Amino acid sequence: MFQILDEPGVCVLVLDRDMQVIWANAYASDLLDARKEELLGCDVSRVFDTHLVPLVQGGEGVQRLITAICSGVAVPRLDLPVQSAHGEEEWFTCSSQKMERGPWTGMWVLRMRNVTDWKVGSGIRTLHRIFHLIEADDLPPEDLLAEVTRILPPGFRDSGRIGVRIAYGDAVYTHRYQKTPWKATANLQVEGREVGCIEVVCPPGSLPHQKSAFTAEEHHLLQVVADMLGRAIGRSENEKWHRLFARNFQGIVYQATIDLEPVFVGGAVETITGYTTDEFLTGTVRWDAVVHPDDLPRLQEEIDSLQAIRGSSVDRIYRILRRDDTVRWIRDLVWNVCGDDGTPVLIQGVIQDVTDRKQKNEGLLSANRQLQVLNQIMGVSASSLSLDELLETSLIKTLDLLDFDVGLTYLV
Repeated sequence: MFQILDEPGVCVLVLDRDMQVIWANAYASDLLDARKEELLGCDVSRVFDTHLVPLVQGGEGVQRLITAICSGVAVPRLDLPVQSAHGEEEWFTCSSQKMERGPWTGMWVLRMRNVTDWKVGSGIRTLHRIFHLIEADDLPPEDLLAEVTRILPPGFRDSGRIGVRIAYGDAVYTHRYQKTPWKATANLQVEGREVGCIEVVCPPGSLPHQKSAFTAEEHHLLQVVADMLGRAIGRSENEKWHRLFARNFQGIVYQATIDLEPVFVGGAVETITGYTTDEFLTGTVRWDAVVHPDDLPRLQEEIDSLQAIRGSSVDRIYRILRRDDTVRWIRDLVWNVCGDDGTPVLIQGVIQDVTDRKQKNEGLLSANRQLQVLNQIMGVSASSLSLDELLETSLIKTLDLLDFDVGLTYLV
């Protein structure tokens, strides 16, 4: 008549009013490694002491279950790690219920449900979902943390009652959260610096017979999530700083694959080149098309070195043609980034517009050169007694200064 209580994967014991086993299903015999004849008519304390306690990793949970039943207190939920008769570690959720009506009034039904697959699978699924959220590059930290508060509960037992609170800086994100002593916490850290915390709570009354509302595995799950979020926040902070730096930088910062396909371009791109960042990133405009044709062969030789030689770097100055066809001089400091095997995988660099500086330097060099020529002519005029020698020397120095091949001097 108790067959209606039978469930696959659930150990079911029915106790009479004297706490003796009067019915057990087949799964109970298999789990406890005992024949039905050994179970029927036995006191539940003896059954558990003989057949269950040796399998449980720490017998305190079983003793609390027995004490609660003998005291007439129902146990809504108690998780026990059990080593099955086959030597496998499994997780069971235990519960006890006193029947209150019909001819079975005063009898007890004990259930031990195998939740091993759910317990392992739910945690993995939760981590998997959070991982995919973190990898979504377009998700801001505030949206990520808010979403995690909703995703995290299914990784815990009694997920429908679990609440979550995440604090990051001055912001707080919650889902079904209420203050309670039944909680588990983990700090959010970025490079050893605490930036917030994540708290999971279980409402009072959910698990009244357990010393801790959360298992060691659930604490571990929470810590793993906190570590994942800490790394995601750190990455977001770095990217935010890099974007801010690139936006305000008066030059250009860039990164490309080893085949020169653009990965990142930022800074004063349009100011220096006349082209937009998107035009470079989408390949509408290529950098080699911007470089002055006369300087391109030299740059190609240097690129070959960057693509092939580990740790190669180049500091070079060359010309580019802006969108409006004006010429600008730039300084391009570029180096390669290598993988673990030492093979170059990325090329990155910093570009600065040095046109004004170069023009000033060239003007200064020209002025210095003129001064040197005048000094030489004055030296000749002071030491020479021959007018022909003076005129010849002055002509040679002047041709050299003006970069002319032929000249003429005459007197009037």
